[in-house]
Amino acid sequence: MWTCTECRMSVMFSAADPELDERGFFFICKGCGHRNPLRRVGPTERGEDDPLCLAQVVDA
Repeated sequence: MWTCTECRMSVMFSAADPELDERGFFFICKGCGHRNPLRRVGPTERGEDDPLCLAQVVDA
């Protein structure tokens, strides 16, 4: 489950498909429309047929 960093709404993975643009991976919150950044966490060197793993970027 993703959590919007703007409105804190919990968003099911199936309800917010990750997207990719020139600034990187992200999902759009269905509640407030905020663009939430994601980053690739693996696998990175096994080939393009492996599933993409993304994690939500959380400000510390």
